[in-house]
Amino acid sequence: MKQYIQTIDWNLNKLAPVSVYADHRIAIVEGCLVEQIFAHEAIRMNALVVMLCVQGFARIQINSNVRELHTGDLLIYQPYLIVEKADHSADFKMQALLLEKEYIDRLEFLAENTWNVRVFLQDHPIVSLNADELASFRYFYTLLRDRLTGVQRKYQKEIIDALIQIFFYEFIEIIERYVQASPTPKNSATTLFQSFVKLLESEYPKPRTVAYYADKLFITPKYLSAVVKNISGGTASQLINQAVMADINFLLKRSRKSIKEIAHELGFPNLSFFGKYVKRYSGLSPKQLREQKNGNK
Repeated sequence: MKQYIQTIDWNLNKLAPVSVYADHRIAIVEGCLVEQIFAHEAIRMNALVVMLCVQGFARIQINSNVRELHTGDLLIYQPYLIVEKADHSADFKMQALLLEKEYIDRLEFLAENTWNVRVFLQDHPIVSLNADELASFRYFYTLLRDRLTGVQRKYQKEIIDALIQIFFYEFIEIIERYVQASPTPKNSATTLFQSFVKLLESEYPKPRTVAYYADKLFITPKYLSAVVKNISGGTASQLINQAVMADINFLLKRSRKSIKEIAHELGFPNLSFFGKYVKRYSGLSPKQLREQKNGNK
């Protein structure tokens, strides 16, 4: 089946022409290059974006919600969220750090379970920094930028990895003004949960049964459901349906596709089943959901 969702090829070194620095793991972009980062009508990116508004403002539509970024605000765009469009003021300037998802997953601190922080950021991707937080952010950002663009050190990779972890410890402390980060000790359950989330994010179209993911992870659906509930507070089915609805919302933004084509692309057996599914989880029919979203453009 043809995959229609448009994604950036996150070999980040392709951002080199508009970047201060870029390789396959990390990119630093500065200035007013929102359109260059979010260059398509709607994209789903496999990278973490941390963007500080230094001057002016930007307006970015993420998962159908319009977010405004003002001076001193920090945008945290998590992998696989959907950016539909972006614009900014004439005087807008920003500093952005982009990290490829596979690189994030290899960093042990960032791979640990801080699920409540992640859920918070899905609903609140922009946080305002106070003066001390802003100074701290810009200090570590500048240090990281200088190390990446300066003379290569003998232990360059280790230095960069350490700076990234320090950077995010600072970031987690900022987020704890809003929600308490509570990493779970590394054990088989948290490892399984992380594997489930990675599998759910990477599948397209997304199977809608817990049994599918349990089979892929070589466990029973009952055990997977218990682990997900214990760690996230939500059920495996809820997380699956949220992810499926994100894909549906994305595709309904593309008015050139018929609802029947979308249903087929996402693996629904027929248009009637698709309509009932959308109605159940959004309260609207696919047509109503599309009209509502197009009316919000």
